[in-house]
Amino acid sequence: MTSEQAKTAVGGSGSEAVSLGRSGDVVVRESWLGAHVKDDPWAGEGRFAEYRDTGPGAAVTPDRPQLSDEQAREHTVRAYLGSWVPFHGR
Repeated sequence: MTSEQAKTAVGGSGSEAVSLGRSGDVVVRESWLGAHVKDDPWAGEGRFAEYRDTGPGAAVTPDRPQLSDEQAREHTVRAYLGSWVPFHGR
């Protein structure tokens, strides 16, 4: 799948066309976010936070809560997945 196909599959290929989630508890951290990410990227229930994201779709606004360094230490891959390692295929 090309990046254009991926953008279209998740909500559009234009500027500010894609949300980062709609439900649950989500932390998006240290990720490069393209211009296709909405300025207000959370479209639903639950909790959402970001940490040190970069790229044209990254922003720090009242609608995009940021974790402190201390909070980010609690939100790691290991904290969420434990010792499980996802299969990446070949």
